[in-house]
Amino acid sequence: MRKKLTTLSVAAGLMTTSVIALAPAAAATSDDTGRSVPVAADHEVTCSAGGATGTARVTVERVGGSSTGYQHRATVRQYKIEHPGETGRNANVDLGLVGDWGSGPGGTLTWWKSRDEMIQDGQWHDNLTLAGPLVGSIPGPTGRTITTSVKFVFDKADASDPDCTASFRTVH
Repeated sequence: MRKKLTTLSVAAGLMTTSVIALAPAAAATSDDTGRSVPVAADHEVTCSAGGATGTARVTVERVGGSSTGYQHRATVRQYKIEHPGETGRNANVDLGLVGDWGSGPGGTLTWWKSRDEMIQDGQWHDNLTLAGPLVGSIPGPTGRTITTSVKFVFDKADASDPDCTASFRTVH
């Protein structure tokens, strides 16, 4: 069963709404208190601005344990940018994570940046960094909500670069 999540993006004074198809949640396991928590889940997010559309495939998971501390990790595995007339330009696909606890490690928005050479040819691409996928993680307690954001900055020749952000929430 696929779920839908609606996001609202504001970029360069323009507002766009995107419907995002989410893959079904992966198998769950229990944490130290017996609560059911997802091991990993795959998501596909999309947003548009300035005539361009970006889509990313993201895996989120909780790693670690009570003895080592928990990490909430997100991996942008693939991206696709459709930007008519701007193929071959240098775009960005960035990853942001924040927990709902509001302060301290993981409680403030943290961004991981891609290389400034993401391709805008409408095809799926894997390597967002020299080492492969773009990975970020934050420490935090289990059973809390994590917001994962993917920001696309579309490269435009001789003009300011439009951008948009698509976000989703998961409980870890």
